[in-house]
Amino acid sequence: MERPGGFPCNDTTTSLTSPVTTVNQCNYSITGAGNVIRCSVCHDFCVSPGATPVSVWQCDGSGASGVVGVNIHCNPFPATTSGAAITQCNGSANGGTLVTPEGLTCVATGTMASALAVTINQCNNSANGGGEVVNCSANMTNNVGTATVATTLSPPGPVSISTTVSDRATLTGVTATAGGDVHYYLYSDNACTNLVQDLGDKTVTNAVAPASSSYTFASAGRSTSTLSTAATRTTPARSPAAAPRSRSPPQPTSRPWPRPCRHRAR
Repeated sequence: MERPGGFPCNDTTTSLTSPVTTVNQCNYSITGAGNVIRCSVCHDFCVSPGATPVSVWQCDGSGASGVVGVNIHCNPFPATTSGAAITQCNGSANGGTLVTPEGLTCVATGTMASALAVTINQCNNSANGGGEVVNCSANMTNNVGTATVATTLSPPGPVSISTTVSDRATLTGVTATAGGDVHYYLYSDNACTNLVQDLGDKTVTNAVAPASSSYTFASAGRSTSTLSTAATRTTPARSPAAAPRSRSPPQPTSRPWPRPCRHRAR
């Protein structure tokens, strides 16, 4: 936004520890004649797949003296989705002659996803003194993550009787500040249907997942069986993904080797 005379406002940069979900700016601003409002928002975030075109409500009841294509440039237009993700330039640039060619220029682009609801509200009910310029833009970008989860036993197999082991999930394709949780389970079959023990829910911090609770193999299993581990319900950095199935070393006859199963994160 500019003050009369073209002097810009000061910018402030803030480091955030959580996603921005609401932006409100440049609303009910400068109502005197001959002022200029220029505001923009660019919101990038990573969420699960399922992005859809962003919903928009803009340039509704604005630019009363203007002409579309001459000094009113709104894209999309008309756009009157109530409760839209982007709401801007409504009830603005009225009260007098609209400056040509910039006049009322508002653009909304991008995608949105239900995994992270974000709203942008700007440049509404502003610059209604005549002879003014309202130029506002908003963009949301939904970056679909390619996160993967793999687990590793410690110590590695073959696993002997009375050995205590733990499992650790490793996340890839996530941001350095990824968060969420990972849940570990121990199963007695490769299909991961016969639960042996719940090995705990662990919190992911800065893309690092703690190891599971430990488990001690107290007796030998049948040579025809296998013992499997799985990490599920992983939600890293709003980029959930499926944990890939990985192959394990050959099974020892005295103690089946724990092998990771594949589970889709949720």
